[in-house]
Amino acid sequence: CPYPVIKGIENNTDYSVTYTNHNGCSATARIRIEIVKRNIWVPNAFSANGDNINDSFYPTVTEDSYNTIRSMSIYDRWGELIFRRENFQANDPAQGWNGEFNNDKMNPGVYVYIIEVEWKNGDKQIVKGDVTLIR
Repeated sequence: CPYPVIKGIENNTDYSVTYTNHNGCSATARIRIEIVKRNIWVPNAFSANGDNINDSFYPTVTEDSYNTIRSMSIYDRWGELIFRRENFQANDPAQGWNGEFNNDKMNPGVYVYIIEVEWKNGDKQIVKGDVTLIR
């Protein structure tokens, strides 16, 4: 089978292939497939209206897959930095943006974010997008 296909792997798995030629000589190769379960989810809207439901903007990351959120920056439509947090843990609304700048509530609208995640294996990933602030 020159092009094997493996589907439905859920756990780390070791595979080996042995080839024997017509003279009886053989060789074996081994490979370990490691499943990396990591994902980041960022909402596209939040309300920040004080009802304690979706009142802050923050990333949700698969538990035990990352070291830290290295940074999260929020910009208004003119490119002004209105929020920045560094080296914090994901999945915590208290670490997110509450829709304010200099203790003033920002107007409803679209804001741009840039988030840098550091994964457990040391890889860094930049996630960019926009979020809508609703009041």
